[in-house]
Amino acid sequence: MRGLLLWFLLVSISPLGAEPALILESPTDYQVIQRRAAKTGLVRIAGQAPKMNGALEIRWTLAGTGTLGWTALPAKFAGPRFTAEVEIPAGGWHALEVRQGISQAGVAHVGVGEIFVVAGQSNSANHGEQRQTPETGLVSTWDGAAWRLAEDPQPGASGQGGSFLPAFGDALARRFGVPVGVVACGIGATSVREWLPEGIRFASPPTLETRVRRLPDGQWESDGAAFERFVGRMSPFGPGGFRAVLWHQGESDANQKDPARTLSGPLYRDFLERLIRESRARIGWEAPWFVAQASYHVPGDEGSAEIRAAQASLWQDGIALQGPDSDGIKGAFRERDGQGVHFSGPGLREHAARWVERVEPWLRTRLEGPLVVLTFDDSVVSHATYVAPLLLRYGFGATFFITEGFEFVFDKKHYMTWEQIQALNAAGFEIGNHTRRHAGVGKQTPEELKADVAYIESQCEAHGIPRPVSFCYPGYQTSPAAARLLRERGYRFARAGGARLYDPSLDDPLLLPQAFDGRPESTLAQFQAAVAGAREGKVAVLTFHGVPDVKHPWVNTDPVKFEAYLQHLKAEGCRVIALRDLDAYRNH
Repeated sequence: MRGLLLWFLLVSISPLGAEPALILESPTDYQVIQRRAAKTGLVRIAGQAPKMNGALEIRWTLAGTGTLGWTALPAKFAGPRFTAEVEIPAGGWHALEVRQGISQAGVAHVGVGEIFVVAGQSNSANHGEQRQTPETGLVSTWDGAAWRLAEDPQPGASGQGGSFLPAFGDALARRFGVPVGVVACGIGATSVREWLPEGIRFASPPTLETRVRRLPDGQWESDGAAFERFVGRMSPFGPGGFRAVLWHQGESDANQKDPARTLSGPLYRDFLERLIRESRARIGWEAPWFVAQASYHVPGDEGSAEIRAAQASLWQDGIALQGPDSDGIKGAFRERDGQGVHFSGPGLREHAARWVERVEPWLRTRLEGPLVVLTFDDSVVSHATYVAPLLLRYGFGATFFITEGFEFVFDKKHYMTWEQIQALNAAGFEIGNHTRRHAGVGKQTPEELKADVAYIESQCEAHGIPRPVSFCYPGYQTSPAAARLLRERGYRFARAGGARLYDPSLDDPLLLPQAFDGRPESTLAQFQAAVAGAREGKVAVLTFHGVPDVKHPWVNTDPVKFEAYLQHLKAEGCRVIALRDLDAYRNH
């Protein structure tokens, strides 16, 4: 390895032979590229070549694999400058060599893994009592221009002490086997008000007025500098170029010595939501955010119920994901033998561990196969006699939406009995509400709709089936009044129609779109296309009626075709669940 590093040093500082040097500008040493799938990532190769449009070759030395042979690099030229994109395995550190003729350049450390942007106030930055150093050698930090190993202090954040980021990165690197990149943006003692874009007004200033200004009418606004710097650090990565933002802030808005400068819970919630939405708009994509509960000052002033509730409300309303409760990190985990607001060395490592507890399970759901929800409408008898046994064989979950509409009451040749529905529940499937009469909700009075919904609930209760939490709109017809009623009655999900993926960061869970609606004319290619995009937090909700459906041939699915669909889900490693189980996978 020492010889390889010496070679990279030599080729980077001098040309070989008489030819001009080949210059490699991207990737740079210790750079981490955000993987887009569990096993691969797309690396941008860019630089300047001695010969315009001349053939380029590339060679990788992959971590755990060894050196590969030289292959053609399909680059695009603009004068002497070239760019290309190459897919390589996740992991690192990999080494890269590019050559044109006898002119070569290389980079010794390139990683494909996970990148996190970290922002907030001092406990997100470098104000811990002891500087930390990564133990794995797989944690890198970016200062806005260059990458380096993530030894404290982290570039781009305030303070010269320690941070939780080396330990956080080490834990993820060990658990996922890939390098971790961190982008530290925290600023000590900042209020959420100081992070707002310029022009958003507020009545009272924070305790420190460094980043805010008073307006002629007596109102205040942020100068926008922290916001611009923040989005400026995120924007170069492009859409999907980092995994998530980790937000740890709240102390400078909670329980201030001057009560007039304390921020109320509702205002904190409003301002942080606006920061999240405005920053997403500026960087051009819906970056996931984790929001910690942070309001601790010192012993005796250990939290603000208002600020904590405001932070939690962002998770509960689907605007952000749940971060750790750092207010619970006390005693010897705080500086000066437990008397300070910042973390001690052990406290930094505990803080890191609590972030990992929140991030790791969420990240695993993003890296696994497509997430698919199977739903079956109209109480068709084939759900019990054919579909359920087949799903059990494949190990798939599903939701069966029950209605007593059509000829349910007297046609037991084509519709299930409640005893069969009861057996579906006992087998582990979800029983959802499709209303008593299968009438369009937009045509019903509030009283009629409530009665139809309540009837299925009561039938479930009578047969020992849990009260439904998932609903299906009959005929895919929705209405605001129906959504309000469902919310009031505790429903968590309601499926409508459509032909697109469900995006939890955008869609109301009580107006869930479907990605596929099984029909006689549906093809395997259409089914595959509907499932293919169900990654990175998006979900394919799939709708079927009877398999077969003798009474409704226009929504019939042939059993042979249906099993081909299931075989495809299995081959793709899909996670196939019931609608009620989406709570465990929702991400924003």
